[in-house]
Amino acid sequence: MDFLISDDGSFGIYSATKGFKEIVKQAPNTAYKKPETTGEISPWYDADNLYPQSVIAAVKSNDVLSAALGKKRDFLVANGLCYGKRTREKNGNYVYECEDNEEINTFLEDSNIRRYVLEAAGDLIILGNAFVEIVLSPDRSKIVSLAVQSAKNCRWSKQDEKTGNYNYVYLNADWANVTSVTDSRVIKYPAIDPYFKSPDALRLRKDGLRYIYPIHDDTPGSELYQEPFWQPVLRNDWFQLAQIIPKFKRAALENQFDIRYHIQIPAGFWNSAFEDWQDKSSEQKKAIKTAYYQKFTDSLTGADKSGSTIFTEYSFDPVSGKEFNGWKIDLLEKSKVDGKYIEDSQEASTHLLMATGVDPTIMGTIPGKNNNSTGSGSDKRVAINILQISMTPIAESICEVLDFVAKYNGWKARFWLHREQVVTTDNQKPSERL
Repeated sequence: MDFLISDDGSFGIYSATKGFKEIVKQAPNTAYKKPETTGEISPWYDADNLYPQSVIAAVKSNDVLSAALGKKRDFLVANGLCYGKRTREKNGNYVYECEDNEEINTFLEDSNIRRYVLEAAGDLIILGNAFVEIVLSPDRSKIVSLAVQSAKNCRWSKQDEKTGNYNYVYLNADWANVTSVTDSRVIKYPAIDPYFKSPDALRLRKDGLRYIYPIHDDTPGSELYQEPFWQPVLRNDWFQLAQIIPKFKRAALENQFDIRYHIQIPAGFWNSAFEDWQDKSSEQKKAIKTAYYQKFTDSLTGADKSGSTIFTEYSFDPVSGKEFNGWKIDLLEKSKVDGKYIEDSQEASTHLLMATGVDPTIMGTIPGKNNNSTGSGSDKRVAINILQISMTPIAESICEVLDFVAKYNGWKARFWLHREQVVTTDNQKPSERL
């Protein structure tokens, strides 16, 4: 039994009796078709308007990648949103003091702020972009609510040839079947330029009460749509290897032969065992042999046969004095596939975690033959603290929109995500810990 790659790039398993069986087809970089558009929108990377759908499908197809990115989102959201006064000490550290304001509380409740933070964090971590809808009061004096529109459903308009700006964001949940922004299912939002976000300028606009405020990660080389630093792993061989190994192992287990014994029976045995053997029909001979085979197999197999004894007889040729051929039972070495590719799988998983920036110690264990532990409690605390610090830019992007709302509405408060640092011996004495 061998693993093969067919001419069309499919991976499969081959056995002499069953031929080629496809396990997994070599997938292109994207999982969806690339629909034709009228040129009214700016598609995602490489003119693929369904790239974000492909990324999400890839993440969902891999348990390590999905778990790691989900862990990043959870650590980013942490204890949720806070607001109040933020000052900086002489040593450069921020000091936060929470406040309680009825107007702000009403705004946060109306906006379902917990949902906003969770959805914005997910879109920023997985897709690198988030599109926040803000809603103005009819007299444009206040921003009354905000919400996240799923990034996978948002597309920028074409660049304005005169100003060089991207003025609109189009929203649709079925871009695979929409070819024009004039489709009734497409919603058009005027966009706010985050580099020129003057509250006074927004108040003077006459293009509606609902706008999209875009926020994103920042990766060099990306222009309109940002590509998170982890996404290149989807295009390298480690991701493909991580996808293929489980399918190989399953196919091998399903197609392997588990033959324990090789039993050799002399051709003349049946004549000596049955005097009328030559007079029996083919069907009778087959039935007798089948019954013998089954009876002998039953005597060798099963948990209750462990340690049992088998008795056989043999005789000699009276003329030559030689031993007649008897039944021979050979114990075959059991074929094992359960241990194959374990190290390869472990290495692929490590590469995926490295791409996401999640230390394996945070995940608990690394998949593998020995189910290796990934560090002590101290290692985990340090890894969590490093992860928390590394996600500060994304946390500030989430709060950027809220700081703009505060400025527009005349609030003095600042917003932040409360993410506690895990206590270590460096920042708290053992006697002070709980």
